[in-house]
Amino acid sequence: MEIISTVLYLYADDRKELCDAINNAALITGPSRYCKISLFQDKYKEFDYICFVLSSSDSSKKALNFINDSMNWLKEKKIICIYNSNKHSNAHSYARKIKDRMKDSLKYESSFYMGENKRKNEKLKNIFIEIAAKIRDIMELDIEEYPRELLKEDIEGFLKEHNMCTLCTGSIDMVIGTPIEYMYEEGNIYIITEGGRKFINILRNPKVSVAVYNKYSGFNKLKGLQLKGRAEIISPEAEEYSRVLALKKLNLENIKSLNMIMNVIRIKLERADFLCSEIKSKGYDAKQIYKFIDE
Repeated sequence: MEIISTVLYLYADDRKELCDAINNAALITGPSRYCKISLFQDKYKEFDYICFVLSSSDSSKKALNFINDSMNWLKEKKIICIYNSNKHSNAHSYARKIKDRMKDSLKYESSFYMGENKRKNEKLKNIFIEIAAKIRDIMELDIEEYPRELLKEDIEGFLKEHNMCTLCTGSIDMVIGTPIEYMYEEGNIYIITEGGRKFINILRNPKVSVAVYNKYSGFNKLKGLQLKGRAEIISPEAEEYSRVLALKKLNLENIKSLNMIMNVIRIKLERADFLCSEIKSKGYDAKQIYKFIDE
């Protein structure tokens, strides 16, 4: 069973800087593969998205010929076209022809500049990273959506079944992944902790990520959450502080009598990326996105 959408990059160019840039894009949009058009294999027809990279007149001509010869199966695919905007490459004119040929299947198009100057071509990697990030955004929206209320119910149920997470914080030159106990309540993750280096990052940068997941037991039994949100340190004098301790069945007076201060972090959740094979078995995409901030 195919869990999440896949991308195949097809090109016809030997220049290393372009191959490296396409490789970077494939890392971002993975599960992906990239190959020269001349090395295409029938098994690659299983990919969901086919991305044509047009870098020169010759490579563009090969891509167009490939499309004309493969319409019987390509018409069922989602097409992406990335072309060289350098007018000497003539790739832009071939891109128009491909767009006309595949207009019903075209999901996204973009351009990059590539010439003979290798120093200028060093920017290709960054350009392709940005293009791949956009493709990733499109892929996340182009899904069979699970009903929102059912998705919320499944996510909250999963969070309440667990009590350990990996809290990821970062700032300047430091990133930390902290295994730590948590509690979930109404769109918030609460963490009670003595302190530590994670607070350096939180004080500098309140944007955090939280991962909660099951032990791996097979590709068809995947279940895990990646959460994004903003962290805030709750004052010990706040009513919310007392309420969180009560949720944990901790006595406020006992906690206050300790020599050290026990800190409460509230993470207001903004987004959940939920990967769940069970949802796939119901006819929806396995990876679903839930936005708490829309509530």
